[in-house]
Amino acid sequence: FRRVLFRSRGFRDYSPLTEGWWHVYSRWISQGKIPYRDFELLVPPGYPLLLRLMSMIFGEQFLTLRFIGSIQIGLIGIFVWALTRRLAADKYAVFISLASIAYLCSGTAFISYDYVYTALLFLLASLSLALHIELDKAISWRKLKLGWVLVGMFSGLSLLIKQTQGAASICAAVGVVVVSNLRSRTTIYSKLGLLSSGICFVWLPILVWLALNGVTPVEFVEEMSASQGPKGSINEVLFSWIGDVFKWPQPIGILQTVA
Repeated sequence: FRRVLFRSRGFRDYSPLTEGWWHVYSRWISQGKIPYRDFELLVPPGYPLLLRLMSMIFGEQFLTLRFIGSIQIGLIGIFVWALTRRLAADKYAVFISLASIAYLCSGTAFISYDYVYTALLFLLASLSLALHIELDKAISWRKLKLGWVLVGMFSGLSLLIKQTQGAASICAAVGVVVVSNLRSRTTIYSKLGLLSSGICFVWLPILVWLALNGVTPVEFVEEMSASQGPKGSINEVLFSWIGDVFKWPQPIGILQTVA
C-alpha cells in the first residue's frame, strides 16, 4: 500500500501535462503569443484556449485532463441518451448510450479529452437542447428564447474547436428550427436570430481579441482554408463520406466515416 501511495504521489506531483502540440499551443498562448500571428494553427483557437483555461484552474498535473476527459465522455453518454430516449424507450436509450460510449472508447488512439470529442460534446449538447425545447409544448416563450441562445452558444463552441463538427452542429440546429416551425416563417426567423446571437456571443470576443492583436480576418480565413489541403477541396471534406455509405454498410462504420 505504501508503495502504491508513494508512486501515485510521484505520478501526480512530478509528471507534467504532456499533450503534444495542443499543450505547446496552450503554453505559447500563456506566454503571450497569438495564434495565426506568432504560430500557425489550422483550426479555430477554441481548444488551445480551453486547455489554457483548464491548466489555470486545475494545474498541469498529468491526471488533470484524464479526469476531465472521463467527465466529458460521461456527458456525451448522457446527451446520447437524451437524444435517443425520444425515439425509443428509456431502457433502449440507456443501452444505446452505453454502446456508443463503449464504441468511442474502443478506438486504438482514443483520447477522451481530445479536441474531436470536445467538439462532439458541444454538438450533442446543442442538438439535444434544441430538440428538448422544441418538443416541450409547455415551455414558456421566455425559456424558449433563452434555450435557443444557449443552443447557439453550444454550436458556436463546437465551431470554435473544429470547423466540420461546428458546421454540422449549426446545420442540425437550423434543421430543427425549420422542421419544427414550417407553418410560421416569422417564428423561424425569430429563432434563427436567437441562434445566431448565441453563436456571435461565443465568437465575437475571440474575433475582437485576434483583431486587437493584429490578426486580420483575411489571415484567419486563410489559416482555416489551409486546413483543407490534406483532405482535398471543401466539397470532398463535406460530401466524400456519401460514397462510403455504400461501401461500408454497418451503421457505426458510417458514423465513424462521417466523424
